[in-house]
Amino acid sequence: MKRFTIMIRLLSRTIRKRADYMILIVNTVIPIFFIAAIGWVFGKRIDFSLEMPARMTLYVFTPCLFFSSILNAELQISDFGPIFLFSILLFLISTALAYLVSKVLRFTRQKRNALFLSSCFPNSGNYGLPMVLFAFEQAGFERAIVFAMFQVLLINSAGVYFASHNSRSVIKSIKTILSFPGFIAVLLAVFIKWTAITIPVPILRPIHLLGQASVPTLLIILGIQLARIKIVSDYRFLITASALRLLSYPVVGLVLAISIFGAESLSTQVLFLISASPTGITPALLAERYGTEPGLVSAATFVTTALSIITVPVVLVLIS
Repeated sequence: MKRFTIMIRLLSRTIRKRADYMILIVNTVIPIFFIAAIGWVFGKRIDFSLEMPARMTLYVFTPCLFFSSILNAELQISDFGPIFLFSILLFLISTALAYLVSKVLRFTRQKRNALFLSSCFPNSGNYGLPMVLFAFEQAGFERAIVFAMFQVLLINSAGVYFASHNSRSVIKSIKTILSFPGFIAVLLAVFIKWTAITIPVPILRPIHLLGQASVPTLLIILGIQLARIKIVSDYRFLITASALRLLSYPVVGLVLAISIFGAESLSTQVLFLISASPTGITPALLAERYGTEPGLVSAATFVTTALSIITVPVVLVLIS
């Protein structure tokens, strides 16, 4: 009888644990794809220019999100350093790994650069920020904002460098970063936070509201852009890019995060989850602009986003 009671308790705990996993997965993944699906349908049925909403997001919504999030965050300025170190090391290791794989597979220089774009830059904005927000709420979202900001800097420097076939000058890359509205917003927020300047409520509230518009708008834009992607079939490239993006990158991210923040840290959980994001939209746009195998990079964006329905729940189970 006692053994039977123990078995019932263990079974009950297992069922409850699996139920908790399912609730976490549903609450995190489903909202992302639901909103993106609205953008997908909209992009398929209505032919319109995406330039205006994209510019509004780039120049208004996202800078307001970065500004208000950092200003109101419980994170200290000293917390930015470890996240920056994590971002740089993750990028360098993943780039080196992609380079070695491309050499083994004898990719051309152009295809190698396309592999860099497809595997080394996670969609930490459109996809990663909403995912972390749904999974960890505000505390985790603050850390994701800092990581996403560093990713923006990387894609506007190293990403442009890869896409332009290594012809982009360092000075031009620096100018691109310094002129990015989100970067300016972060610097301003850090300065205000450091100097303890008080911002009037009538100014803070509209900035906060505009920032809140960023997350759903990013997901809608993601859906529209995915609906317009033209897929090119190159199975060897797509399998390689997907494996690097969805498997090796998160594993490297987990090892680095544990080494820097510790196994039980919220930062480790957040950075592990956001590193599991699929290929971003920006690399596909850069590939299109500079003619760096745009069909392959776009296909990698589509495929990794679709496969993330499987891989992201696995990561959620591991961190829960």
